[in-house]
Amino acid sequence: MRERAARGVIFDMDGTLIDSEVHMEPVVKSFLLERGLTLETFDVEPLIGVSWNRVDTLLRQAFPQLGTSPV
Repeated sequence: MRERAARGVIFDMDGTLIDSEVHMEPVVKSFLLERGLTLETFDVEPLIGVSWNRVDTLLRQAFPQLGTSPV
């Protein structure tokens, strides 16, 4: 079989091919619950449509008890 060079690459800019927003809130809730925290007083809307690095930053700002070490 003859190999062919790729003519393009598709990057999913989160929502372009797969809508993963519906999974964000349950994942964040589970993450916080595992650490004894809840989203009761936290608005998740700023987390929608941003990178997971930004989610991490926003959660650490809202919940200083998460500390700064990777989780």
